[in-house]
Amino acid sequence: MDPDAMRIVAINHPSLTASVDGFLAELRTEKRFFGRPSGWGSKPFPSLIARLAEPSGLRMGALEGSRLIALANVGDDGEVALAIVADRRGCGIGADLLSNLLRRARRVGYRRLVLPTTHRSPALLAVADVLGAVAVDVGLGRVDLIFDVDRCAQLA
Repeated sequence: MDPDAMRIVAINHPSLTASVDGFLAELRTEKRFFGRPSGWGSKPFPSLIARLAEPSGLRMGALEGSRLIALANVGDDGEVALAIVADRRGCGIGADLLSNLLRRARRVGYRRLVLPTTHRSPALLAVADVLGAVAVDVGLGRVDLIFDVDRCAQLA
């Protein structure tokens, strides 16, 4: 196996703590751009980074070699936090991670997942559509992506 190949892993193992810390630090240092969204997506908000940092819940990540490039965390309430480092956005990593997350969520008993996002994230909206999510416009540019885990995990 190529040591730099991307792989999706459960992220709560203590040996991955430094990778998670580095990933979160990288997200925090991104510059924020205003106006139209750029091609690689906008910087994650501090509230999203805080949800990703929570050590509880179902957590999965994408590793390239030893570098954590994407992280997803599902809270006990089924709310999903997901982010990808800036230089790897738009490469399909989020789709792979979300597909794996749905299958894992199904195995551990989740029935519904909700991923809050915005209209400024067309790539995520497209992936959610392919995976069978329902997009609910909650106003002010915000969208909740609702995943029926049993149905969506079969599509993933």
